[in-house]
Amino acid sequence: MKLKTIIFLTILGERTLLGAFAWDHQIAAWLDNIINFPFGAMENFLDWYLWNTYGPSHWLTDEITSGLFFLITSTLQTCLYYYLIRWFLNKKEKRQLV
Repeated sequence: MKLKTIIFLTILGERTLLGAFAWDHQIAAWLDNIINFPFGAMENFLDWYLWNTYGPSHWLTDEITSGLFFLITSTLQTCLYYYLIRWFLNKKEKRQLV
């Protein structure tokens, strides 16, 4: 549980910082999409699509819905990183036993 919390807080902090920098610097948006592939990139694309399709006054582009999408994709990204780290550690542990 501790590892999941650390990963989740790290992802939230990283996505918040890179998301803020992405408004002025395109490299931050690209870096955010690379680090948070596939769920962070899907959330960024979904946000872009909804804003360009429905505009700023639709309920799909309000702060609550965008925040909910952000938390859902951050949680999914946390699960992905957690299971990748666990897989890597288990594989490393098995190699040391042999």
